[in-house]
Amino acid sequence: MDRGLSAAIAEVKELRERGDLLLAFDRAQEYLKAWPEAERLKHEGLLALARAGATDHARRRFAEWNLAASTDTHVQALEGRLLKDRALRLTGAARREAFRASGAIYARINEQEPDYYSAINAATVAFLADDSDRSFTLAEGVLANPEI
Repeated sequence: MDRGLSAAIAEVKELRERGDLLLAFDRAQEYLKAWPEAERLKHEGLLALARAGATDHARRRFAEWNLAASTDTHVQALEGRLLKDRALRLTGAARREAFRASGAIYARINEQEPDYYSAINAATVAFLADDSDRSFTLAEGVLANPEI
């Protein structure tokens, strides 16, 4: 990754972390003019949008940018996050289904490249989808494997 792109990603991340969420997204948009294929830059911008509550807009951009096809598991996990955010706004069967869809993404990522974030999110959304057996099994897997 070139130094300019690394600095751009770091700046957007810093803006997001300090709560300047819309500025972070706007800055990511600006930098994407120079690096239109930069998935991590897109990821940071969309994460800022999601944290600002613009989940639907972030989901549309995620799809437009075809980020589900990314090989970067951090980028892939954003789709799970966006579905989880959407599920939190729903009720009943639609809510459970959205949590299941989110969990399937986190589980797939964890199978591909085991790590704590995807594993614990898979367990959490399984619980929120009223699948306590799966949730406990996944959580026990995290506890049994502290190296992830």
